[in-house]
Amino acid sequence: MPADFSSLTTFMWDMSLETARMAVNPKLPSRLKSLFLWESKEDAIWFKENYRKQGAIYLVEPAGELAEFHRGSFSAITPGGRSGDPYIKFIPPVAAKYWTDEPSGRVEVLYPGQVSVVEKLSATSTI
Repeated sequence: MPADFSSLTTFMWDMSLETARMAVNPKLPSRLKSLFLWESKEDAIWFKENYRKQGAIYLVEPAGELAEFHRGSFSAITPGGRSGDPYIKFIPPVAAKYWTDEPSGRVEVLYPGQVSVVEKLSATSTI
């Protein structure tokens, strides 16, 4: 069981998103079996500074044949801007929209294939 509120929130989102994926379109790539990529260097830097300070940023490209991928709105599943509603009220509809709606805001790319590292861009919080 997750040890803190942040971990519990992440667990709830991941469980809800995977359940929604299986209901909406199980052929879409699973979040549990995908790499999480960003479409821009700026978004990768933002994510690193806000969620993975100790991580590094890499420029990657598909290795071999391009796999089916999914573009989802990370902005929709990020905490903040909620009206105080309980999670059970707003997570299910947002989780379904993550898989069906055109993403807006920050877009994360779920890529279930293999990638090759082209370049290590950063090991620190700035590039």
